[in-house]
Amino acid sequence: MTYASSYCDTDAVLGYGTYVLALRQPCEGKSEGTRKAMLKIDPATGHEEVLSDGIGEPLEIAALGSLWAAVAKAKAGQLSFYSSRSGTQ
Repeated sequence: MTYASSYCDTDAVLGYGTYVLALRQPCEGKSEGTRKAMLKIDPATGHEEVLSDGIGEPLEIAALGSLWAAVAKAKAGQLSFYSSRSGTQ
């Protein structure tokens, strides 16, 4: 799968319903901020949706069907657990 993106390096990829969930690093100079993001990617179109806004920097992710969970680190260094509320995140 190849498509234009403001993210370059990928740290994790897993199935997420009919989508792909990925932890990706932004390309230098192409994305605001320098932290990793958790993205929902449509493999048919390459459309990326950032799911990690507001949760800090995602470090680990897991998915089962259309549910996801993530461990993220806040700027102050605290770790937190986040998850989708339902399978329709």
